Amino acid sequence: MNFKLISTSLFGLFVFSILYFLYPGLMNFHEQNQLFLFTKDYFADRITTCGGLADYVSEFLVQFFYVPAYGAWIYAIVLCAIQLLTFSTFEDKDGKKYFLSFLPSILIFLYSGNENLLLSFSMSIIFVLLYIKLSQKNLNLSLMLLPLNYWLIGAMCAVNSVFVGYKLIKNKKYAFAVLLPIIYCLSAVCFTYIMPHQYPVKQVLLGINYYRIPGHYHFMMFFIPAVVAATVILSVKIKIKIDSILLFAAQYSAILLSFLLVNFTYDDLKFRLINYDYLLRHKCYNNIIHQSQTDFERVCINFSLAQKGILAERMFDYAQSGCGGLLSDAVLDNMSCLPSMEACFYLGMTNTALQFAFDSQEAIMNNRKSGRLLKRMAECFIVNGGYEAAKHYLSILSHSLYYSDWAEENLKAIDSGNESGLDSMCLTLRQLRFKEDFIFYYPELPKMLGKLYTEDRTNTLARQYFYASMLLKRDLQSFVSFYLGLKEPTANLPKSFQQAWAMVWSGTHSDFSEIPVELSSETKQQLMEVAKHYMSDRNADNLLRKHGFNFWTYYFMN
Repeated sequence: MNFKLISTSLFGLFVFSILYFLYPGLMNFHEQNQLFLFTKDYFADRITTCGGLADYVSEFLVQFFYVPAYGAWIYAIVLCAIQLLTFSTFEDKDGKKYFLSFLPSILIFLYSGNENLLLSFSMSIIFVLLYIKLSQKNLNLSLMLLPLNYWLIGAMCAVNSVFVGYKLIKNKKYAFAVLLPIIYCLSAVCFTYIMPHQYPVKQVLLGINYYRIPGHYHFMMFFIPAVVAATVILSVKIKIKIDSILLFAAQYSAILLSFLLVNFTYDDLKFRLINYDYLLRHKCYNNIIHQSQTDFERVCINFSLAQKGILAERMFDYAQSGCGGLLSDAVLDNMSCLPSMEACFYLGMTNTALQFAFDSQEAIMNNRKSGRLLKRMAECFIVNGGYEAAKHYLSILSHSLYYSDWAEENLKAIDSGNESGLDSMCLTLRQLRFKEDFIFYYPELPKMLGKLYTEDRTNTLARQYFYASMLLKRDLQSFVSFYLGLKEPTANLPKSFQQAWAMVWSGTHSDFSEIPVELSSETKQQLMEVAKHYMSDRNADNLLRKHGFNFWTYYFMN
């Protein structure tokens, strides 16, 4: 079997496996930070920007990242296409330089550990390589098409200018070679003023839609195109004199080594958060419940526990840090509030969820819309009965791929006045939501959760969050007062409730004979052991090492 086909196939399989099994959240992150629409206006908006074709094609592909397996395959195919196109520009019949063609793709894959690198960067390189192929066949035509090429793929066509300049110098057409930089700069300046979207000249010259944060340029964004140009140009001069078996072995060693470098380029903590958000969005709660380091993770874990109905039982089996691990306060970026948005929506805090969704979308740095967040905003308006506002978002989503069926179904129900045809989850949450408007004040989170729960005692999610918030704030007196006042069950209490009751009661009573709730003998014994240890050694770290995570160690540690 052709070793070149084997090499490329294995490379694609490695890329797919790493993205799908280790970093599925990266696919989700890209998809939820854009919204591709099948409309003429959307196409016109993209194509009238320098580099618009590469941007339009990449956003078309990224919409399929909604399913991580599709996204991983698409990314693998794009990188394999870059590798194959790179090799196709070589003058190499025996394939001894084949391993060099992997270099641009490997560098792009490693750089993809930066979650803000857009797929349009890779698509632009594909178009660059296609243009180089054209230049090799018809240099004069490629020279004439350089301004058009700039319009279609943006600043990445500087690589084309370098290659065409090299060919002109090689053919001793020095005058034309000198004109190339002038043509490039004139194209940039002209398009700056001709196009309806106005950008600073620096952005036009260095690239507009290759990176999610406008005006930010990393070293790798210049290094990778330089490597592409150098690989194509120098491949002619490089002579490989090595046995084919050794070459084959060296090639696979280089590919395997590149994937070992993934650990250094894909930040572990950052991608754990990204993966948690992906799992939460798709309701994979069992996969989320692990130990945590940040409030973002704790919000995901606590919400997952609550959705399974075991928050009070298992909450303190994991590291906690206060109410910030239950619901976060507003953070103005495109990701930090997403777990809290999910929790607030299902709790019935609809307006807070709407605020988080709106703020998160507005925080997308390149001003794209988000299918996930537009859908959540539409759901919030449906829950609140704001059908006119909901129709605005639903009409946008109806032109998308993965959200269109849901949007059209709800639009039809609103237009026909048939409320029973609306999303059933939204109709359920309408009964659980706050009945009165008020200003969300984060320091009074337990009071707001208490109001939510007392307005509808069937809201089991609010009940879990209400009592959890008091325990996380160590407000044991309020916990006991509300628990008795609301006539909660006194038998079969969850573990954290028993531990809280035991701590409160032991502070004012010598035994548990008159305690109004049932405590297990295990809880009483554990309390005695923790109290004895704490009286002799008040070091919180030693207490945690000895007795593990529970409400008592949390109470003394934080």
